[in-house]
Amino acid sequence: MELKVRKMQKTDVNILADINIRGWWMSCSSFMDKDFLESLNPYDKACKLLSDFDKSNIIVAESENNVVGYCKYVFNSELTNFLDADGEIEKLYVEPTLSNSGIGTFLFKSIIEIFLSKNKHSLVLWCFEDAKQAKLFYQKMGGKIVYKEMRKIGNREYMDLCFMFSF
Repeated sequence: MELKVRKMQKTDVNILADINIRGWWMSCSSFMDKDFLESLNPYDKACKLLSDFDKSNIIVAESENNVVGYCKYVFNSELTNFLDADGEIEKLYVEPTLSNSGIGTFLFKSIIEIFLSKNKHSLVLWCFEDAKQAKLFYQKMGGKIVYKEMRKIGNREYMDLCFMFSF
């Protein structure tokens, strides 16, 4: 599969919202409260992406002119300063039907290139401890768990792991 990366366009919001929600279901349905997952709304997600468009750093992965994944990142936030990192990946989602096809690795490496081009050498991201596939992926990419905290989503709490990456 040949992949290209580009900045998000406003016309991408619906497909990104769909990938986001189906990604939540794929990675979290085995442990997360079903009421929360069922409350995820593509319209709300698309509106949020659109409202954040001008102030967000979002890249998308494309294959044959189809969006197959995306990544949202920030530099130097309050959280990254607390953890002594140069930035954070806030979202990394891959079209669920194309899981394990290299898209996540492609997006992750694209983010590293962007960070290095800005003389940034570390980032963090969060992953639920029970999201086994995502957790293994981030460990494979070289992430080290540096912080843990409980995160309330819906009516339940889940252990959230903070991975640090240095490059």
